[in-house]
Amino acid sequence: MTATQKRTLLWLCIIGLVFFGIFIIPNLAGAKDPIMLSVFEQDEFAEYPFVLRMLTSDLSFYQTIRYFVIYLFYYYGYPFFFFSALAILPIKWIAGIDWMSQTQLIVLVLRQMINVLPGILSVGILVYLQTRFRSLLKSVLLFLFLLLLPPLVFNNMWWHPDGLLVFYSVLTLFFLDRDNFRFGRNFLFAAAFTGLAASTKIIGLFFFLSVGVYLIWGIVNRRISFKKAALVGILYIVVMFVTIVISNPVLLLPIERQEVFTAYKSGFSQLSQGFYEKSTGVIRWTGFLPEIWRFYGNWIFILFVVLVAVVGAVRNKNRLINVLILCWALVHIVYFTFFATVMKNYYFLPAALPLFSCLGTLFDLVPGREPAQIANGAKKRWLVNGLLIAASILILFQSSSFIRTDVELVIYQTDREKTSANIQFFRNLDRNYLSRIPVAEKLLIYRDWRAYVQPREHWIVEHDWNFANYAYIADLKPDLIIIEFENANYFSKSELVDNALDFEKAQKRFVFYSDAYHEEINGYRLLHKDSFGYAFISDEFYGKYFE
Repeated sequence: MTATQKRTLLWLCIIGLVFFGIFIIPNLAGAKDPIMLSVFEQDEFAEYPFVLRMLTSDLSFYQTIRYFVIYLFYYYGYPFFFFSALAILPIKWIAGIDWMSQTQLIVLVLRQMINVLPGILSVGILVYLQTRFRSLLKSVLLFLFLLLLPPLVFNNMWWHPDGLLVFYSVLTLFFLDRDNFRFGRNFLFAAAFTGLAASTKIIGLFFFLSVGVYLIWGIVNRRISFKKAALVGILYIVVMFVTIVISNPVLLLPIERQEVFTAYKSGFSQLSQGFYEKSTGVIRWTGFLPEIWRFYGNWIFILFVVLVAVVGAVRNKNRLINVLILCWALVHIVYFTFFATVMKNYYFLPAALPLFSCLGTLFDLVPGREPAQIANGAKKRWLVNGLLIAASILILFQSSSFIRTDVELVIYQTDREKTSANIQFFRNLDRNYLSRIPVAEKLLIYRDWRAYVQPREHWIVEHDWNFANYAYIADLKPDLIIIEFENANYFSKSELVDNALDFEKAQKRFVFYSDAYHEEINGYRLLHKDSFGYAFISDEFYGKYFE
């Protein structure tokens, strides 16, 4: 590396370290206990007990290894849980026998190490691919712009596989670019990271177009023969699948392998059909476009980013990386536009972050002390300068909008325990009613899984991911039922039953939640109600403590 490149790398490391530290405060919020995770981030709540289970060590050596490998939550791949477990292992060593009670610290470490750190590293690699660190100012500007993208900021404030997915995807692009049609070890490294991306979340397989175009480009440019391209293409697939198997050892076990396939099938079914009711693309995009504009920019800016990426793919000296990024992004756009019905703002992040890095192409249009080739002649220089000024204004305007969104996200994350209607509902319920029940009294509670219940020594708290119905309640026999108003309102609509993916389940939910909506669950009395939801106490407990 040259002196300029080293200085640039040093400054990016300093900025990245500051950025890493900024997220510590918001990432401490919303994690005082495991149940609180379900209030704000249901995915975290679902994943959390499984990573703790992996580090269970009060068993035989065989069982300890078995628990570490057979992680049971197969909706996401083993690399996510493997690195998550490694990240929190020092907490177990330091805290000792009570380490599982350190929920806030554990979740902080998971969010920082599995999402924030990979995000910073991914941005750094993308900046290198676009600027090669040859200019400190250009590299820092692009680094800051990418770090402040709202979907990345959002992704930095929870614990989720997308941080690692982005990192592995960027490394795949990095090694394909580094290979530069030599089809050597860097090409195979790219295959390995494609495997890790696919092993983490199945959409890592979306690299098929980038790799296919890369091979065809090599053939057209006579860098490789058709026969050899076919061989290295097969080798790429072999390395990718070997990596998937090695990084997901449960695939070697027949029972677990079937469970993995079932989980992946369920995940794709939910993405393509919806969770409870059949969805259509028109309904999805009508409701989701404002979220796209907020997190990725208005349609003018998004088109501008795509145009710059296309220009970079046609004329830029970094043509290869821009072409690879465009292919990677295109598959994402096509899939989530035409085949997915469930939309979240972070779904586009693995493709959008590299795509937005293509704005670095604009730096090559800036004339230096010697006019750039594209700016030869007074008229061309005037035109280029005019376009650059217009582009700069657009980027500055959009950046200011991004920063406002980032600030809103961070403030919400930091203050959400104070402002949460879920938590306030429980506090009022506890202060006005549950405080009348003796502390030593055993209480079995059912809660809709976003409702908060503070853990107590003699309380057992249950939830069901499929929500409640009368058969479930009759079997569980809870003393207290907490229902969200949003669920009662949603599941009590008859049209939802008619359009349900599973009619039988929808019908059972409809009967129960309709009664809850009308404040009359059989065998229970309404104890407390506000805008968040309802609390029903069993007739037995009502007679003992509230009549």
